[in-house]
Amino acid sequence: MVLHTSKELDLRDSAKVGIFFPKAKSECVLLAAAKVGGLLVNSSFHADCICDNLSGQTNTIHQAHLHGVKTLVLLGSVPITTKSCLCAM
Repeated sequence: MVLHTSKELDLRDSAKVGIFFPKAKSECVLLAAAKVGGLLVNSSFHADCICDNLSGQTNTIHQAHLHGVKTLVLLGSVPITTKSCLCAM
């Protein structure tokens, strides 16, 4: 199993992700990386979390495809609120 922190491998950087995949030679990728901050951060910085997360996911999925990864599991969660809901769902 290969684990990296965001300081070691920034998944938003397509060039770095492209360099990483040939070295890793992975058959399975469990993608659980995400920028999170909860409801306050999501409401204060509307697009930052989703843009960073989509960028990292897109780069990872693309490189996994190019390098013949057989299985990719994308884990994620999203806080959901509505005007009529008293708490996050």
